[in-house]
Amino acid sequence: MSPASAATVNERKAAVLAVRSLSVTFQSPTGPFEALRNVTLHVRPGEKIGLVGESGSGKSTIARVVLGLLQEERDVAVSGSVRLGLREILGDQSFIRESRGDRVSMIFQDAVSALNPTFTIGDQFKEVLRRRNPTISTAAALRRARVALADVYLHEPDRVLGSYVFQLSGGMSQRVMIALALINDPDLIVADEPGSSLDVTVQARTLHLMNDLIGRRRTSVMFISHNLGVVREFADRVYVIYRGGIVEHATTAQLFADPRHPYTRALLAAIPRLDQRGIPDVPETIPGFADPLIEHEGCEEPSLASA
Repeated sequence: MSPASAATVNERKAAVLAVRSLSVTFQSPTGPFEALRNVTLHVRPGEKIGLVGESGSGKSTIARVVLGLLQEERDVAVSGSVRLGLREILGDQSFIRESRGDRVSMIFQDAVSALNPTFTIGDQFKEVLRRRNPTISTAAALRRARVALADVYLHEPDRVLGSYVFQLSGGMSQRVMIALALINDPDLIVADEPGSSLDVTVQARTLHLMNDLIGRRRTSVMFISHNLGVVREFADRVYVIYRGGIVEHATTAQLFADPRHPYTRALLAAIPRLDQRGIPDVPETIPGFADPLIEHEGCEEPSLASA
C-alpha cells in the first residue's frame, strides 16, 4: 500500500463519518435514475466540511442516506459503505434509528416546517432527550431544555417551551432547531442549508451562533449549501458535487485560491462581486439547465462535465 493510500485508510478509521463508493438509484415509471455515483467523503472529529453544488446535484440525497431515511423507502437502491464511527449503517436500520437525534442530528433548512406544529417546543425537547435517556423525567428534561435555549440566546425559555412553532418567529424557530440538534451532544450534525429561509441579517446571526456553539463543543459537521460565501466562512474542507458525483475536494483555502475543476470555477465565477466603485459586476452564468430527473442532458458546456 502506498503512503497516500495508507493515509486515506487511516483518515477513514479515525472519521466520525466515512462514506465510500456510495451510489443511489431511484426507480421511476420511465426507468432508473442514478442520483449518486461513487461518492466518497469523510468527516473527522471536530471538523466542519462543506458540501456544495447546485440544486439537484445530490447534496440532500447524501444527507438522507446518512440519516437512514432513504433506505426505508421503496424503489430505492443504495450501495457502497456509510460508517458512523466504526459502525456500518447501510443495512442496519435499527442502529441508525437509535442513532438519530443521539449520535447524529439534523439542522433543517426550514425550521418552521421541520418542527412539529401539534406539540409544544417543550414536548419536542423531551422527545429528543429521551433518545439518549429514555427514563429522564419531565422536570429534568425541561431543566436541560432551558439551559439549551439559553445557549442559543433565547432569554424567555419558559415561554418558548410552552409555545407551538407557529407562535415563534423564523429566527427563534431556527435557534430552537439548533438547540434540539445539540442537546444530546451528537458526534455529527448534518446541517442542510440552515437559515436559507431567513432574511440575510437573521441568517448571518444564526450561522455565527451555530458556528460558535459547534466550535466550543468540538462537534463534527457536514454543512450542505449552495452559498459558497457561507461555506468559505464556515468549513474547514469542501467537497464539490456535480450531477451526483464528487468532482473536487480541497481545503477551503485551497479551493477558493486555486479551483481545479471547471465546474468549481464556474460556480465561483457566478458569485456576484463589487468592484472598487461599489457597482456590482454582472456575474458569469453556467450554460444549460439543471439536469432533468430522467432525461440525462446535463449542461450544454462539455468542459463542465470533464475533470
